[in-house]
Amino acid sequence: SGLTDIDVDNDIAVALAPRFLPITELIGGHDGRPRSHWYYRCDASHTTFAAPGSSKPLVELRAGAHQTVVAPSLHPDGHTYRWYDQQGHPIAEPGEPAEVPASELCRSVPRLAAAALLAQCWPKGQRHDVALAVSGALYRAGWSLDEARRFLEAVVEGAGDDEVADRLR
Repeated sequence: SGLTDIDVDNDIAVALAPRFLPITELIGGHDGRPRSHWYYRCDASHTTFAAPGSSKPLVELRAGAHQTVVAPSLHPDGHTYRWYDQQGHPIAEPGEPAEVPASELCRSVPRLAAAALLAQCWPKGQRHDVALAVSGALYRAGWSLDEARRFLEAVVEGAGDDEVADRLR
């Protein structure tokens, strides 16, 4: 029926998801990882984004014949699945999944995964040089200044780097 689940399997990616994923009224998750499933209606293809050399996904775009456990089920670790509002508060009844073009998810989901991966690998030293290198790579890839700034800001904040303004400059 076109129901697509963005399954966010990484804590940094969960924190960054609102910066990258389109707004939807159908967000789920469990007590151990709230707001880790964002639902949409679109005709996307299933894709998994993992760190190089890892089989554990950062973010998974689940579409087609894939399954997801939803509220009020129990996670195998005993956590209860719940529905959440945009601010992350548990709610009894969710809204409807947003209808979005597949192209929008096929653009935002890999960016979310890339930002989470960079944030978890963000160095303790030479962060300014790394920010310059990332900015240059995004420029060469054709990103606009605004897109690159928002991406880099998400990475820096996701990494816990306290010099956000310097990295963006």
